[in-house]
Amino acid sequence: MNQANTITNSAFTAYRALPFIFEIRTFMDWTFTKTALDLFQWIKFEIIFSTLFLAKCKWISKQKHQVGAPIALLMKIIQGGIAIIGLILIIFGPLLIFSTLNPFLTVNPVTGTSVTVGLRIDSNYYNIFSASHVSSIVNATDATFASFGSQSVLTGVDKSTVQVVTMALSSDTNWDIAAPSRDNLEGAIDRILDDMKSGRTVNETVNLIMEYSFIQSISASVNIIFFQCVDNCPFRLDLLQLN
Repeated sequence: MNQANTITNSAFTAYRALPFIFEIRTFMDWTFTKTALDLFQWIKFEIIFSTLFLAKCKWISKQKHQVGAPIALLMKIIQGGIAIIGLILIIFGPLLIFSTLNPFLTVNPVTGTSVTVGLRIDSNYYNIFSASHVSSIVNATDATFASFGSQSVLTGVDKSTVQVVTMALSSDTNWDIAAPSRDNLEGAIDRILDDMKSGRTVNETVNLIMEYSFIQSISASVNIIFFQCVDNCPFRLDLLQLN
């Protein structure tokens, strides 16, 4: 702050705008400087000095402006335009956020869906079903919405935003798996069935993984949701019915 000009004025203003930096420097100066002032007097001294320095910078910048000359149009646009836009955003911004003009508050319907079902045994994953053909996408009726019960995922959700997606029963492609992988899958299932029938502890971890991807109108991204069936889920019990 040895020189007062536009650059030092901007730099000092930015320095004062940083939270707690001015206070920390003031406390450190008072702590390590030999002075007869107490801390609060030193703080007042720093505030007075800062105010005088900023006033000096503004006075120097005003000397470049001729007395009685109109303010330049560019300066009015920059300062006045930013101030007007800022006030409009402060006043009407909250209203726009919660109004129907906000695209994030409108219903974002699902337009497409794909599902993939896989079987994971320990660290090995086998893809057994995939489909992207949708039979129907309809809004949930009162009866359908009530049938969902008190699921936590639907707590506070408006019924008009809930859709029911019906997928095709058949896969889009034939199940194609290499012979070694098929042998490994059959061997793992046989070991699991033997352990379950004999009452022994099943060493393999069996997960049925269903992956859903939803394509929505507004969002360009695809949301992926994973469902896992682990440990003593009904799927593991259904393995007993396999031959």
